[in-house]
Amino acid sequence: MAAYLTTIQRAGLAFSLVVLSGCITTGSGGHTFIDGHCVTCLNNPITGEAYNYSKTSPDYVQAQNYRQVQDAKVLPQGDETPYVEGLTTLSVNRDVDTVYTRIKREFGFLTRAEWERNYLYDDGGILWEAIPGVSYHMRFTVPHHFKGVTRNHYIEATLTKNGRSTDLTFKFWVQIPKATINRYAYSIKQRASRVLR
Repeated sequence: MAAYLTTIQRAGLAFSLVVLSGCITTGSGGHTFIDGHCVTCLNNPITGEAYNYSKTSPDYVQAQNYRQVQDAKVLPQGDETPYVEGLTTLSVNRDVDTVYTRIKREFGFLTRAEWERNYLYDDGGILWEAIPGVSYHMRFTVPHHFKGVTRNHYIEATLTKNGRSTDLTFKFWVQIPKATINRYAYSIKQRASRVLR
């Protein structure tokens, strides 16, 4: 009887997979893209090499083009400003684990497990390393509002225990005029400071 139930369960699972895959696959390569992110593509977590897709496939290229168009909608039209790198630091009198929880929530960083659970495509820019009680290192594409415009770009946060305090370093890459990079960095610092009061 137990083997019979197992066979029924296997048949039900196979049927569910066929039905679901028929509902969600798109594109000639059979992959689904949402906002330019392949939600069915898999990468080797160590080497970053593609498992089940090609970065030169027409679907992948089309998704990347879509993503660029969507990102451009957030920025002022005709803005061809190159990406610049910025950095800001601060220190707070809070333990590193509390700082991590608040910064993660405020900026929308994901842990590796959260990222894998959501089947998000990693273009090599996602980073999450943690030694609880000691340090956290995160990088993710997150939105940040500055001068009336919301920009989605990589922000990298490094949180390190320093006695009873925590040192924070934010590195970011954003498409703004180089002359405003210090004000942009200050806006990130203010955003972090607000949630760490």
